[in-house]
Amino acid sequence: MKLLIADDEKTIRAGLIKILTEHYPGTLEIIEAKNGEEAWTHICEQKPEILITDIRMPKMDGMELMRHVAALEEKPAMVVLSGYEEFSYARESIRLGVVNYILKPVDKQELFQILDSLIADIQEKERTNKQNLIASALKGSMLQKDTLQELIRNGAYRIAQCIKPSDKQIANLITKNHAFIIEEKTNSLSLLVPEAERTALFSELQAQFHIIGVSDIIRNPADLQSCRTHAEIVSFVRFFSAEKRLVLYEDLFEPQDQAAENRSLESLAVLVGTGDKTGIQRMLSSLFSFESESFYQNMMGLYQISSQIPSLLMTFHQYIETDPYLSMKSFLLRDMDRYTAIAELQKDISDLVLYLDILLQQRYSEYPFIEQALVFVAKHFTEPISMATVANHCSVNYTYFSEKFKQVVGVNFNDHVKQLRLEEAKRLLLQGCYKVYEVASRSGFGDVKYFMKAFKEATGLSPGEYQKRCNTQ
Repeated sequence: MKLLIADDEKTIRAGLIKILTEHYPGTLEIIEAKNGEEAWTHICEQKPEILITDIRMPKMDGMELMRHVAALEEKPAMVVLSGYEEFSYARESIRLGVVNYILKPVDKQELFQILDSLIADIQEKERTNKQNLIASALKGSMLQKDTLQELIRNGAYRIAQCIKPSDKQIANLITKNHAFIIEEKTNSLSLLVPEAERTALFSELQAQFHIIGVSDIIRNPADLQSCRTHAEIVSFVRFFSAEKRLVLYEDLFEPQDQAAENRSLESLAVLVGTGDKTGIQRMLSSLFSFESESFYQNMMGLYQISSQIPSLLMTFHQYIETDPYLSMKSFLLRDMDRYTAIAELQKDISDLVLYLDILLQQRYSEYPFIEQALVFVAKHFTEPISMATVANHCSVNYTYFSEKFKQVVGVNFNDHVKQLRLEEAKRLLLQGCYKVYEVASRSGFGDVKYFMKAFKEATGLSPGEYQKRCNTQ
């Protein structure tokens, strides 16, 4: 941390440097300036975090220096050290953002107390900024690679997914071990943990969490998202073992050719609305059958299911959004960290799907082609499909199809497709790796101008504004 001393008296500068170097060994990089003009040059070039300045100096006095500093977007914390106690100086200093006004001769303990507070505040701000940067990167925003690379270069890190936290306050424990909170939910906590502090931190955290899943070591910023996924996957060991409380990804990982078989919720969605309750229950039993002796295969199978839940909910979003029971079930299913038993997750998916089946069966009984159309659209909405294409697919007259689609679904065909594309566009924007025209193409809009107009009408924000707002929340 850089501290700049601006004073025209050499003996005062030397005295301050001596006492500060002795009191803060290895903490402060001290820069000195003999006048305000020289101090301003140092501020612009070296960007110190703290400025200690006298009032009366040649070339540019302290008040003028502080006026320059006050206009900066990123400015050092300012402390005035002066032999003048005139009220006008103090009042103007406060107006310019000075945090403390100390009279000469300097009381060392008073100065140390002020600097201790400033250093703690600056370190906490730096920590919060890094934490927000990491959280934004995991949300999918564009990585600020230099900052993340610097963080990783200073030491190896892992991501830990901590499930079911206790009510105890753990913020001080995390800060003490130089870890970062990258996401905090009701039922989980995601941490970026320095490898050097891992053993000490986890030995204390194990008593406060149901399970801690730990990724492999992050080698570069591009690994951040995959390591987050690895931590989430191994945290699923809670569903298969009551004994394992702390699990490392490398301890359970198996080569890809031994990975779990494909488990698709798409086949389950196709049955919804058919009235085939037995078939739905049979499909659910098959999806949630985990008989492998391999923890890794079972965890990968469950991860496949969990990662498809948003798509399942998207397929039936128009019913979920308008039905209180379905909305409640949807809310629960969007938070995998709340579950500690497979039976709980299976029950919530089963409840949602069977309720939807009854609801849709009532609506589709007279017009079965509507279900066929919805399934087709859910698979192909990112492609250039039209209502004529879907009506032909269902072998139904175009005009009749249009009329009954709106009657049963509640919105017309084009609005339904547009809503699906808008939701997909939001998902892609939050990944942060696509340009607006690429999002338009990948979500099915094609025409970027139409996409931007439709997006602004639906959200009140441009795609870029939406991305920025979501990634700063």
